[in-house]
Amino acid sequence: MTEVCGRLTLKHIYHIAELKKQDPKYFTWDLEKVCIMLISKAHILGIEVLSKEVLDSGQVDHSPEGYAEFLKQRELFLEQKKRDAEERKQAKMMRIA
Repeated sequence: MTEVCGRLTLKHIYHIAELKKQDPKYFTWDLEKVCIMLISKAHILGIEVLSKEVLDSGQVDHSPEGYAEFLKQRELFLEQKKRDAEERKQAKMMRIA
């Protein structure tokens, strides 16, 4: 599974799709197909796409405060990942020496 580095709602995807549809490459595509393509690319890039149901259920807090907390947790995750990588590097150096 790809780690989540950001979040978009389906409403965001829809608005992006409306803009993309103006590009000559996507001009003949229907809006739903453009949305599906954008969602697929978002997932590949680690962007979580939140449906209305998820937002309404309260599973994810997409308020500015909730998103700030998400970013804070992401920063902590990245710091830990960096420390782990450094520890592995040091352990490898110790084995080589």
